[in-house]
Amino acid sequence: MNWLQARSARERQVLAGAALLLAALLLYLLAWEPLAQREHELAARIAQQRTQLAWLVDAASEARTLTRRARVPEAQDGASLLSVIDRSAAQAGLGAALQRLAPEGDQGVRVWLDDASYAATLQWLDALGGHGIHVVSVQMEGHATRGRITARLLLGRAA
Repeated sequence: MNWLQARSARERQVLAGAALLLAALLLYLLAWEPLAQREHELAARIAQQRTQLAWLVDAASEARTLTRRARVPEAQDGASLLSVIDRSAAQAGLGAALQRLAPEGDQGVRVWLDDASYAATLQWLDALGGHGIHVVSVQMEGHATRGRITARLLLGRAA
């Protein structure tokens, strides 16, 4: 404190002004700037999620339309459910996206698709209806690439 009192009144005013300026600068750098940056990041994230929501709403609408147009199953050719699903996926252009097939009881098959075309997947599922196979459950997630999905399906024979 003696050091400050030893300064002239003008020097003390300059030091007080510098201290206020330093305090304001620290407040900006330690509080305001991080909050502004976080707000910007959250706004970008919200915009991305809105885009994804719009895509999912479109996908749900298209899925409902396809469900309403479900075909009457054709006569079964006697092929196993696994082979029909595997063969039809390859014919639909989903062979590379088909990651795994696993039997689920006597009348079901679990299917894992990765980086599959959304449109091709819906057309494939529609075509499976012609073989008497229907979707029991489905989980789809969009990819960063528009129109591409990861899907987990449970397919079964129509009763």
